[in-house]
Amino acid sequence: LQNHLLQMLAILTMEAPADGSDEAYHEARSTLLETIQPFSAERAVFGQYDGYRDVENVADDSTTETFVAVETTIDNARWRGVPVRIRTGKALADDRTQATITLKRDSRIGADQVHNRVRFTVKPDASVAFDIGVLDPDSHDPVQTTVFACGPDGHGDLGDYAVMLDNALAGATRHFAHIDDVVAAWKLVAALHATDKQLVTYEPGTDGDSITA
Repeated sequence: LQNHLLQMLAILTMEAPADGSDEAYHEARSTLLETIQPFSAERAVFGQYDGYRDVENVADDSTTETFVAVETTIDNARWRGVPVRIRTGKALADDRTQATITLKRDSRIGADQVHNRVRFTVKPDASVAFDIGVLDPDSHDPVQTTVFACGPDGHGDLGDYAVMLDNALAGATRHFAHIDDVVAAWKLVAALHATDKQLVTYEPGTDGDSITA
């Protein structure tokens, strides 16, 4: 949550960098992270999957969470008022890293319309999917169709860490967290660490959508 998912959120929602330099990219990303409202326990859910305490070297009375979901907002002109929900966990139904943008419904069309969504999948396979509401040609009821645009398969012959080391050796810092990013991210999650967490027990293989307080 503190690292990868907040970096992903920042990249998805930040303003365009002032120029093509790594420094401008870092500044745009850090600025976005600083405008996210800090997380609070009142808008968070913590979970622990059933059986976690049976894992080797895990205490029988462990209160360590294996799932967290938070809701927040971004306090800037572009995103103010838009709910942002982040969740991550272990032993879920699907090992997937994905960002979903749900577009606002058109109030002129009616409440039964299907949400239009854009889904950016990073893992396991890079792709962009468009969930589009259309009218069924027979019933004329709103239904959803999905259009996929798949990206390249990984990094070719290079693994993720090989790409990271290659960038480091070349001095290409764009995709590395800047110290400003790290500080801003820890400020966001600090309140969660000070919270007396009430854990929700969930079954392994559960869909994260169904885990609620």
